[in-house]
Amino acid sequence: YHKIISLIEWGAGNAVKADSLHLSGEELNSFQRKLGQRLSEAADGNPSGAAEVTALREEYEEIKHRCPYNHEPVDDLLFLAEHRLGPEFADQSGNPTISRLGGGWIKLRSLLSAIWYFGLFWIVILFLLWFTPWKLV
Repeated sequence: YHKIISLIEWGAGNAVKADSLHLSGEELNSFQRKLGQRLSEAADGNPSGAAEVTALREEYEEIKHRCPYNHEPVDDLLFLAEHRLGPEFADQSGNPTISRLGGGWIKLRSLLSAIWYFGLFWIVILFLLWFTPWKLV
């Protein structure tokens, strides 16, 4: 069974996709630190010129284009659910925009989106076993 599951994982390309997204995330984190430093310098009275702003924008676009994958929409929802208590994700009255129940539902959907094909695989196996003509001797 492990070989079959490994083949399914390989066919889905999950390891390659995860590695590519991770490397892209590392590059974007580095870029964010660089941008934060530049914004701090600008706040201290050292403004950026149009050429530097253009270069930063082009660098950001280049980093994005190097990764051929994007996160699934459920990944964005999972991030919001995991950080639902953060002040930046609160509504105008300061309450989370995602309820505890809603956050749990999103986490469940995220888990199911990652393993649904394994469940389908086991349903097919059980279906085949159920309808296998067993001969009792």
